[in-house]
Amino acid sequence: MNLKSLEPRLQTVLEWIPLGNHADIGADHAYLLGNLLDQNRILKGIAIEKNREPFELACKNLEKFGDRAEARLGDGLAPLQVGEVNSISICGMGAALMAKILTAHPEKVPEHVVVQPNDSAEPVRRWALQTGFHVKQETITVGFWHYPVLHFQRQAGPDPAYTDLPLDVALRFGPWPLKNQNPLLYTHLLEQEKRLRNLAHLPNPRLQEDIQKVQRALECFNVN
Repeated sequence: MNLKSLEPRLQTVLEWIPLGNHADIGADHAYLLGNLLDQNRILKGIAIEKNREPFELACKNLEKFGDRAEARLGDGLAPLQVGEVNSISICGMGAALMAKILTAHPEKVPEHVVVQPNDSAEPVRRWALQTGFHVKQETITVGFWHYPVLHFQRQAGPDPAYTDLPLDVALRFGPWPLKNQNPLLYTHLLEQEKRLRNLAHLPNPRLQEDIQKVQRALECFNVN
């Protein structure tokens, strides 16, 4: 187990995990959790994996950390106790599945949630907006393709990340990448605009809506 080698997407997740007790949901072989423990970024780690083979590998990989780590076989947040951890991470799956996992056991969702979906993060952004979580941080990392990484924190009141942005556009593309004028997002939007314009002749209302959202997102960028 090479604890020093993480992909950029997981390295970003690692850097955003706060000190405390942490659970990695869908932990696979527990590489992320192992790095967190090895670097003393967390006090205790729990790897949750629903498939037997990766669960057994996670157990083996976490042995060196003694009682600071454990692996549990189960689905989503089900194996956790209420209040047992103060942060969780969910990486490498679709955002709709992430939202489903978070919705299934709302009482077990801790203060901090860090996610790295493999597709559009809109479903998990909507989950956060509806359940009292703010987008504390969000960026785009490069790998096999471009991966969004988001850090949500439970806080009262409206999420200031969405202030001065069209809500539907910010939910689709991310409030912080838009406000920070993320160059990877800008390139993606230009590519999307070109692709959608080539299809603009088709009588598809959803297509026209997508074109308008991309154009409104591009208007958020101050480009000379």
